[in-house]
Amino acid sequence: IVDKSIGFKAGADDYLVKPFQPEELLLRLNAHLRRRQREREDAMPDHRAELFRTGDLEIHFGKYDVRLGGEPVALSSREIELLEVLASDAGSVFTRDQILEALWGSKEAADPNSITVMVRKIREKIEDDPSKPRYLVTVWRVGYKLADLR
Repeated sequence: IVDKSIGFKAGADDYLVKPFQPEELLLRLNAHLRRRQREREDAMPDHRAELFRTGDLEIHFGKYDVRLGGEPVALSSREIELLEVLASDAGSVFTRDQILEALWGSKEAADPNSITVMVRKIREKIEDDPSKPRYLVTVWRVGYKLADLR
């Protein structure tokens, strides 16, 4: 029980005691993946508002379509998902942990620095001057927000 206790306190979701059947491991993995997918879907923005507009930037929810000045912006699916998360509550600050939860289902599932890299790449594609962002704004020591310029 000590090993199980240590594992759960360290953040484990499950514990499988040896010896175990490979089928049981697969069943547990599939159940875990289903839960993570549901959590990720729940964390994604509500698509009732099909379009978010701020300044010249348009985000078409659920369509993986982002436009700047009416022209499509070449973004990765994760970059678009990040913009959708921020647009779901434009003007509000999202911490790195909140963004990681929304995009990967867990703040431990990816390196927090990956958010910094994605933000930099998005800014290079949507900002006139990425060093002075107008749309994707950093709130120092807190997180990021999508400016509501409507």
